[in-house]
Amino acid sequence: MIKRIKENLIRQYKALCLLLELLNEEYLFILKRDRNKIGRNELSIQNLLAQIFAERKEFFKLIKDEFKTEKIDEFIEKLNGDKQEIKSLIDEIMEKEQECKICVQRNADLVIALLDQTKELLNNLTESIKKELSDQRLYSSTGKVEPKEVKPLFFDGRC
Repeated sequence: MIKRIKENLIRQYKALCLLLELLNEEYLFILKRDRNKIGRNELSIQNLLAQIFAERKEFFKLIKDEFKTEKIDEFIEKLNGDKQEIKSLIDEIMEKEQECKICVQRNADLVIALLDQTKELLNNLTESIKKELSDQRLYSSTGKVEPKEVKPLFFDGRC
């Protein structure tokens, strides 16, 4: 059982290392504004997160079945010879999770900053167009630019 727990922890650690790489790639794709690569990368991240979740769930099932606990500290206390190795693996996993958390926050901050920048540019462009056209022309219901004042037309009643 200890062997299965160690293997599970090693898989979690390797998955988190891969997640960190994917998050760093995502950052570069965001900087380059490459939507296609961002989308594909995001799918990979989502699939990897699902796998990490499954591994984590299996880990807690293993320690619950074997050691009758769901708390990591209690699990480590109940270990005999492999205590230091497993504690070291768990510490490395927690450290890698923190690195991933920092990357996720960095990526989110960058995306929000780019969104704000784009919105501000669009607002400035819209305002400059409104100022230019406010005195001269208006858009009609068909989307064409027409003079502001529409002169009355003469109807003679013929079809």
